[in-house]
This record gives sequence, C-alpha cells and structure tokens, in this order.
Amino acid sequence: MSNQKHDPKPAGDAGKEQDSNTPREPLPETTDDEGRPLENPSG
Repeated sequence: MSNQKHDPKPAGDAGKEQDSNTPREPLPETTDDEGRPLENPSG
C-alpha cells in the first residue's frame, strides 16, 4: 500500500485501485472516452 503515498487520490478511490499501477485519471474500465463513470463496466 506504499503506492498511495504518491497517489493524491482519496482513500476511497485508492482502496479499489491499489493494483500494480495506479493512473491519476479514472480507469478506462470504469469510465467512457469522455471520462464519465459507466453503470456497468465491461472491462
């Protein structure tokens, strides 16, 4: 969980995105091309 120290994202987001590499912008599997959150992400 040492990756959170360089990740300015809230604990709520960092908790679900603490995989290998955590991008600063929303993940493509949870958001569309315009950055809007999807209701059911296909991945």
